[in-house]
Amino acid sequence: MREKFFPNLVFNSMEAVEEKLIESTLHFEMNPKVVPSIVGFKWIVNVLSSDFWQYGSD
Repeated sequence: MREKFFPNLVFNSMEAVEEKLIESTLHFEMNPKVVPSIVGFKWIVNVLSSDFWQYGSD
């Protein structure tokens, strides 16, 4: 998001920042295949698919 939508930009208002943020989040929402290439690092996938999150749920 930072590289594609907020590259060294200066905004005139917080409203302008919010508009750009909405634009970027809608882009990722409408293009879900892009998300794994951004956040699908092996260590993240391994943690999320392991028993790590099962502790304390007994």
